Amino acid sequence: MNEGVEIASDVATGPGSAITRQVSNGLLIRSAVLTLLAGTGFSASDARP
Repeated sequence: MNEGVEIASDVATGPGSAITRQVSNGLLIRSAVLTLLAGTGFSASDARP
C-alpha cells in the first residue's frame, strides 16, 4: 500500500480502516500457499506471527 499515492494517509490509518490487517492476513495466506506448493510440510501453527 502506498499511502499518499494509492490512498490518502488519513483514510489508510483511520479508526475504521482494516487495510493493515488485510495486508498482514494476505501475506500469511500467500506464504501458506507457497509453502504447500513447495511441499515442505506446512502446518497451521507455522503461519501464526
